[in-house]
Amino acid sequence: MPHNRFYSPERFEKSQEIILKDDELKHFKVMRLEVNDTCEIVNGMHQLAIAEVKSSQKSQALLVVKKVIKKPPPLTNILCIAFLKAKKLELILEKATELSITEFWIYKAEKSEIKEIKKNQIERFEKILISALKQCGRFDLPKITFYQSVQKLPKFKGLSFYGDTSENAPLFYSLLKGEKPKLTLIGPESGFSKKEITYFNESGFMGVKLSEFILRVETAAITAASLMSHASIKYQPL
Repeated sequence: MPHNRFYSPERFEKSQEIILKDDELKHFKVMRLEVNDTCEIVNGMHQLAIAEVKSSQKSQALLVVKKVIKKPPPLTNILCIAFLKAKKLELILEKATELSITEFWIYKAEKSEIKEIKKNQIERFEKILISALKQCGRFDLPKITFYQSVQKLPKFKGLSFYGDTSENAPLFYSLLKGEKPKLTLIGPESGFSKKEITYFNESGFMGVKLSEFILRVETAAITAASLMSHASIKYQPL
């Protein structure tokens, strides 16, 4: 991925003018691009624009789209995470975006140490998603949604899993074959409540083992994201 890739949340068309401001302008200034230089812009909506710098000012940079490249939507892989301390959530969001997670559902578990996600934290999370999008080279920006309990999560049409530390739980990766949408639910540091586990089992979730060891929440989330990502890769025959 080239360093001169920027983000703009709008649909691209050839000859369209794009204005960079705020964080993207800071990135632009760091890259020291000049008039007539070429760069890339991604919009998080499956499009990449090849653009040319038309002007560069103190308050903004003006780019002109020369070519638009499109990619089809990726397979749906949703990572559902309990409320955690901001630093841990930030790490998970960054790494799981790099691992092609398409949506993040963040919910308040009964044993969540954190009971509220603040507005400034949400803004910080969204910036992290954009930064990871640009860094890893993907075209789609993951969506992030917040819920007040597992019972408030939307009904999901696909394969639904939750991290299960039971000795007889099946291995997660063995159940990931196929192209069905997938959702994996990771609990808080203190684990799920009995009420939540009952709800999972009654709602069609499958308890799965991510490792033979007990994993920290952030390790479990990144492991789940990695396994779902790997299972979604379409390999070409030699």
